[in-house]
Amino acid sequence: MGGVVDIRPEPTSVQPSLDDPLGGKSSMMKDAIIGPRSDESLVFRRPSLSRVVRPRDNAPFELGTPDCHDPNYPEYKNHPDVKAANVDEGSKRFCEHSLTRATLTAVDDVKTHPLHAWRWRYKDVASTFLDFKVHWRVNCRTTLGFQDIEYPLGPYGPSCVEIMIENYRKCNNGGIGGSTQAGCLVYTFNGGRKDQYY
Repeated sequence: MGGVVDIRPEPTSVQPSLDDPLGGKSSMMKDAIIGPRSDESLVFRRPSLSRVVRPRDNAPFELGTPDCHDPNYPEYKNHPDVKAANVDEGSKRFCEHSLTRATLTAVDDVKTHPLHAWRWRYKDVASTFLDFKVHWRVNCRTTLGFQDIEYPLGPYGPSCVEIMIENYRKCNNGGIGGSTQAGCLVYTFNGGRKDQYY
């Protein structure tokens, strides 16, 4: 059960109440080294009203298929041409940058840190915007608990560059791309968006 630590200025005890599902038996903090604290302890734990979050099953440690963007969405209407060579170049520049050579963990979950994602907007030679983004999927867990952006499934798996390029090549939507999940990391490529980058 989640809770809040409460420091009290004088000794007190926690009385059982109808709101206490543990009947007062575990309201006091216990220390693995010195055992349960006595009624004379100044540190007590009171129940939290926050909901207990149950972890999901671990995400498969594999590469998913691209989820292609819908060309009918307003942000993609009348988008400029997206060239394969420019996507290749942008993918390499994004994925091989020193800032994207990071290891992500569940701490990087965007539910906890909504802006915690690695993203970059690239303007190619034709002034077309190519947007690249990698983030940890909300509430996702893996058996390892961490993943590298550059090689999310290990050194012999697909690279960030390959995943981003496949988001372009495997989507038959005019070059606007899509998203692919690798373990708990989501790799997104947006081609030709004119609106503000997210």
